[in-house]
Amino acid sequence: MAYTSSPEAQQRELDELRNAVNCAVVLEKAGFRLDRQATAQRSARNLKFRRDSEAIIVNHDGKGWWDPKGDGKGDVFKLVQYLDPSKNLGHVRQELRGLIGRSPTLEVVERTKGAGDRPRRDPAELWNRRAAPGRGRLHGAI
Repeated sequence: MAYTSSPEAQQRELDELRNAVNCAVVLEKAGFRLDRQATAQRSARNLKFRRDSEAIIVNHDGKGWWDPKGDGKGDVFKLVQYLDPSKNLGHVRQELRGLIGRSPTLEVVERTKGAGDRPRRDPAELWNRRAAPGRGRLHGAI
């Protein structure tokens, strides 16, 4: 697609890019990987991608996205600019032209064990190890 001065031709190109490029492909190019565990917990229609501590969710069959930790959301053009705010529409169009027809690989992120991944402890054991109630406030008193 070459640059043309006609507003109609420019709009056609924007529409074609919007329909031909999946947001997941843009994220994978930027180093994000699919978080299969988080995706399975919600819905297969919303794919959660991670890069370090960042997370972005792709929805609408790859045509939209949103940042659960921020205000970012939109289409593939807004995503490219969100990832690199220094890019103007011309730069975004150039980048997206190279991604037409590519499908996401959906490569899964390697998760490291965190605090939320600890094995669950037996509630009976926790109950037995608790401190006995002391003197002072009555149960339920405010």
